[in-house]
Amino acid sequence: MFGFALVLLGFAAVHDWKTTFVSDWVVYALFCLGLLGLVVGGELVAGLLVTGGLGLLALTFYYGGVFAQGDARLLIALGPVLPGIALASRGWYAIGFVFLLLVIGLVYTLVISGWKAGHDRGYYREVHALFTTFRFVVWGLLGGGFICSFLLSGMWWGLVFGGGWIVFGLWIHAKAVEKTCFIARVAPRNLLEGDWLVSSVKVGRHVLHPSVAGLSRPDIALLRRYNRSVLIKQGIPFVPVFFLTYLLMGFVALGGYEQALLGLVQEVLS
Repeated sequence: MFGFALVLLGFAAVHDWKTTFVSDWVVYALFCLGLLGLVVGGELVAGLLVTGGLGLLALTFYYGGVFAQGDARLLIALGPVLPGIALASRGWYAIGFVFLLLVIGLVYTLVISGWKAGHDRGYYREVHALFTTFRFVVWGLLGGGFICSFLLSGMWWGLVFGGGWIVFGLWIHAKAVEKTCFIARVAPRNLLEGDWLVSSVKVGRHVLHPSVAGLSRPDIALLRRYNRSVLIKQGIPFVPVFFLTYLLMGFVALGGYEQALLGLVQEVLS
């Protein structure tokens, strides 16, 4: 099952990298494969409970703007093919999978967005404009860090303001990259279901508004009928992160490294 799931994820990762689109048949195939494995292994209830938990998390990420539609569906489809026997074991593997997905995804996103930003001159102008607009945050972090470092002399305060600088810098980077590197005018024939509009568009007597769900098939048909190009907010293909995370989890589970990993986590936490 792990081998089949890995092959499907590998295909989906390549397809997403080339087209920024996740095929429905890959999602359905993964889910059906997992259900078959749960039935054969007699773990249907435990698997469905874990899948339900991942479904709630996927919906949260989707409506929070973290995941696109295809990524959210893929997370749900992976629920039945995660390792583990009993409910507790499957639950811990699901938690570990999501944690690894977010960590690897953060590094992956920073690398891809940094590479794109380095090849776009408009990125640096946008960063300067954002720092100017939010200069009160800059002065607040500088002033707060100075006061806490020299008057309060608290290491924890230094860590708090250091973390503030990191979060603010990442936010500036994300906004600048989004505005300069991931917005493109797309011809109606190249539009895909789920594409995100940058702003509202009037098409004939209709007005299409940006939404979490993105463009629907009727919206695309309307834009094609009027031959209307629109500005689309593009994202970074994220399915390769699912592939890498599932590959790493399979290495840990099939290689029998769970106990060593748990011991390492306990040492770090203690």
